[in-house]
Amino acid sequence: LGEREAVAVLTIVLAGATLVQIPIGWLADRINRRRMLIGIPIVAILCVMFLPIAIGSAWLLWPTALLYGCTIGSLWAVSLILVGERYRGADVAAANMARGVLYGLGAFAGPSLAGFAFELWKPHGVLALIAIVALLFLPVAIFGERAPPHQP
Repeated sequence: LGEREAVAVLTIVLAGATLVQIPIGWLADRINRRRMLIGIPIVAILCVMFLPIAIGSAWLLWPTALLYGCTIGSLWAVSLILVGERYRGADVAAANMARGVLYGLGAFAGPSLAGFAFELWKPHGVLALIAIVALLFLPVAIFGERAPPHQP
């Protein structure tokens, strides 16, 4: 993609991440949140796998980018809901701080890793990196519930 198209796709991704917050919270009140946390990275992986095909058509690219953005926003929202469900009092703040630290580490290391991945496998390296990170998150989502809630 050219610079303009890439910025437009990024804008659509960020719009999806923003617009999904209220609907995903509503949905999380009605269905199993743990299953949502497992399904979100699976949808992200599917979107990333489809992007190389979708890039050739705006009719495919914009909805795929929007859905991918929705998965990013959903992951943040559902994980926050699960923290609030699992912890109480000061532990909520500590758990949320841990989420913030992990987010910060990703924001710090992500661009360098993405650049390295891009150079390693042009032009698909960034998409492969995103898929790998989402795949690595799956065991956390699947087996994370087995740990007992923290007791004060």
